[in-house]
Amino acid sequence: MTNERDTLLAGEEVQLTYMVEMETLKKSYDDMLLKAKLDLKELTKHLCTLEVKMQNERLNNSKENAKLRMRLRATQAKLDAFRGRHKEAVDEMGFMNKRFEEASAKLKEQLASYGLEVLQLKKLLATGKGQ
Repeated sequence: MTNERDTLLAGEEVQLTYMVEMETLKKSYDDMLLKAKLDLKELTKHLCTLEVKMQNERLNNSKENAKLRMRLRATQAKLDAFRGRHKEAVDEMGFMNKRFEEASAKLKEQLASYGLEVLQLKKLLATGKGQ
């Protein structure tokens, strides 16, 4: 009976050792679970903050793009206006140059004809004096 009793007491001690080890492991796992939950909350909060920041950046980028598009349209309109005025000025310069060339040629012809007329008159004058 003492043998049986000793065996039972030894078994009970082993079971108590296992129970203490199980309690220790359970506490360790509970601590790990609690830490994991806290980490999850912290990461979730950080993720939400990042999502809000990204949304704000997208919104700001969208606004900035709209402003830039409006500036581009206005600049394009100004460029078209300047291009039109420049083309008109170049066309007018070409037209005025053509008219200048025509007038210059006409004046040269007139000058040549007046020069010839003056020469003829000088010859007539010289012949009239010589007689």
